[in-house]
Amino acid sequence: MLPMIIDIFLLILLVVTLFYGLRLSRQFSEIKADQIRLGELVKQLDTASAKAEAAVKNMKKNAVEASDSLQAQNRAAQGLSEELEIMIEAGNSLAERLQNIATSSRKAVQNDSKTPSKSGKGRTRAEQELHDAISKKSGKK
Repeated sequence: MLPMIIDIFLLILLVVTLFYGLRLSRQFSEIKADQIRLGELVKQLDTASAKAEAAVKNMKKNAVEASDSLQAQNRAAQGLSEELEIMIEAGNSLAERLQNIATSSRKAVQNDSKTPSKSGKGRTRAEQELHDAISKKSGKK
């Protein structure tokens, strides 16, 4: 009877071992499947990383090109600004000279208006000559 109890006990241990063996086999299969999926995920991550790296390089290149273009435009604008400053200074100088000429002309006209060459209607000599020329022209028609 003792050998039979030992046989039953060994049979039970074999069944338990078989159960755990099957369970481990399934877990190893799942681990293998997870390992394959992890390998695929790593490949996808590597591909995405390579694309991101290429995109960053492209963005850096575009940023450098844009920066160079903006610097060139800025230099051109600076040159134009300096030219405009020179033109403005020349224009201001010219305006001052014209103002001085106009002032001296007014003084000359005022001095001439005191002379008898001015007509009695309160016109300057230039205005009178213009009026006479218009009158002659309209009289000929």
